Amino acid sequence: MAETRREPIAVIGPGRVGAPLGRRLGKAGWPIIYGARDHAREGLAELVADSGPAACLMTPPQAAAAARLILFAIPWAQARAAIASLGDLTGKVIFDATNPLRYENGLEFEVDVPHSAAELIQEWAPGAAVAKAFNTTNFRIMADPTVVDGPITMGVASDDAAAKLTAASIVTDAGFHFVDAGPLANAHYLEKMAAFYITFFFQDRPDAIEFHLRPRPNNKLLFGNGPAA
Repeated sequence: MAETRREPIAVIGPGRVGAPLGRRLGKAGWPIIYGARDHAREGLAELVADSGPAACLMTPPQAAAAARLILFAIPWAQARAAIASLGDLTGKVIFDATNPLRYENGLEFEVDVPHSAAELIQEWAPGAAVAKAFNTTNFRIMADPTVVDGPITMGVASDDAAAKLTAASIVTDAGFHFVDAGPLANAHYLEKMAAFYITFFFQDRPDAIEFHLRPRPNNKLLFGNGPAA
């Protein structure tokens, strides 16, 4: 696979997910533009300083206008308003890290949405190419994937082949194992994987999971004359 040029990435929502991913990608050589409404927020200046020499801070609309690639990491309750606030997103690639969740008493619960959050974002930004990514692990793991003994898979679902090619480089540079998860409609399954994941996380289970998907060595196990899987 040809190496993708490391062009600027607008991180919309430098919070629990956007901050660790922006920091890791910035240190890997991607110019990071953080889009935040409150530039005086505690820790934000330190985050920018720790995200590579090209990192900078703008408002969300400015960041989205300044980059073709957008990492969208906004809590679901604010997602639609945030997309609308970014202006015209025609020609942009949106890497959607959201999950349709609500927070209650420190816990996360699923929000019932039609199809998937990613497909709704595609409806709200019809001129953009949306790719579901970075939604199936915890933000603490995003900060340092090496704390887990073994590779962690990030599935990416999109209808845009070029977006997937770029996503493969971004996922790899963030320290994860890339898997092509198929069309954007499959974002529904990635979001269900996240819902399954948090049932372990919030129980503080000693057998907590991380996803590692790997190819079958021989697909005849499913479709050939061999034994059924």
